[in-house]
Amino acid sequence: VDAFIGEVVQPCELGWGSHELNFPADGVEHSSGSQSAIYLSRMGATQKVRSWTPRGGPQHAYLFAHDESVSITNYFTRRNKEGEILYKPTVYFAYQPCPDAVVSLNELWGTEWQGFGADERTRVLLSDISCGQEEMGALLLGPEWGAYWFGSDITIDQANTLAPHSNATTLQVTSAALAGIVWALENPRRGIVEPEELDFKRILEVASPYLGTLHGKYFPQFLGNHPLAGKPQLAGENKWQFANFRV
Repeated sequence: VDAFIGEVVQPCELGWGSHELNFPADGVEHSSGSQSAIYLSRMGATQKVRSWTPRGGPQHAYLFAHDESVSITNYFTRRNKEGEILYKPTVYFAYQPCPDAVVSLNELWGTEWQGFGADERTRVLLSDISCGQEEMGALLLGPEWGAYWFGSDITIDQANTLAPHSNATTLQVTSAALAGIVWALENPRRGIVEPEELDFKRILEVASPYLGTLHGKYFPQFLGNHPLAGKPQLAGENKWQFANFRV
């Protein structure tokens, strides 16, 4: 569908952390703005990164451009009085589509990206999805705890019970949109704000009934089975360099 195609053909974009030692050879810095993010000179469909979810386990996911990759990095950036950056995290959006979507992606790739927008077979799957589930969350990585995931895990049966004719993915997205609308109605004088500036407790209060199971899980062994495990590239603080997560 158009939204998915738009993501896969956009350049990879990610928030670029202050701890990063090696700028990517294919990386490009923005010439204006907060300087929170960089982009890679390649489409999201051509770059994978290492990730993990409680149900799916270790995986290679696509690095797609998403607004929150920039806004989260900007939100957590700390500067001194002179405006110099003291700290900012690396943030990116890792997405693992369902197998059928990957097949469609490979077909699109086979046309050298000339087929998008012209395929009359394009359709959104809703109530005709018979099984499956969606995991969507934040994977926090660092030297003290390894990896910690927190997010929503919802099955297609749960989604159809909560909102007929929907699916797990759309319900996770639209519940957040609904919560944002409620917050805006309750705070009409706040003007335009980024999602990170909203009251997360109020947002979860509205969205949680539509998110299935909300839970968190530690995974301290993350990167433990990495091909570079035990080598200098993954020693100490170097373990958390973006270069180690590119596939």
